[in-house]
Amino acid sequence: MCSSDLLPSAVYYCFLGQITVWLISIFGTTSSIANVGALGRIAMFLTIFTILCNTLVVPRFARLPDNKSLLLHRFLQIQGSLLFLSAFTIAMSYLFSAQALWILGPNYSDLNTELLLNIVGACLGLISGVSFSLSTSRGWVINPAYSIPASLISVTAGIVLIDVSSLKGILIFNIFISLIHALIFVIYGLVKIRNSK
Repeated sequence: MCSSDLLPSAVYYCFLGQITVWLISIFGTTSSIANVGALGRIAMFLTIFTILCNTLVVPRFARLPDNKSLLLHRFLQIQGSLLFLSAFTIAMSYLFSAQALWILGPNYSDLNTELLLNIVGACLGLISGVSFSLSTSRGWVINPAYSIPASLISVTAGIVLIDVSSLKGILIFNIFISLIHALIFVIYGLVKIRNSK
């Protein structure tokens, strides 16, 4: 793995993670910032699955032999499991949104749609993060000369196409960016597997 390729991307994605808060601080209101922070606390439970994947799944994937069919099979199994987990989490958030918002307090009881949008974005972030970890564990690092401009283009397109002045708009923007990153890392992983021996 080339650290000179990984470092710029890692630094860039650290800053990108805060873009939702930055956009709300520029275009939104203080209540929007409070709402995003509160909803983010509920989505934090997904970090448990990120830690489990990085502890249990990613090292096993890294140790697999360079067998194209085996790598593809395991990669698709992992992606399928992440999709199932995401669908289950989104369904539970939809069915029990009132109970989840009750935990946050009465000031947040009317954020059912926003909670669902936040969970969708968090699930896409989970898929993106795990896919990135799977690739880098095998030494497959996207050249930052391609990944950073692609990410900047998607951010710019999202700002132009989506009304980021409302809380829903910010959460939809977050979904858009997370979806683009998930697609980039999943497709990159598939291409690297296809090109392996």
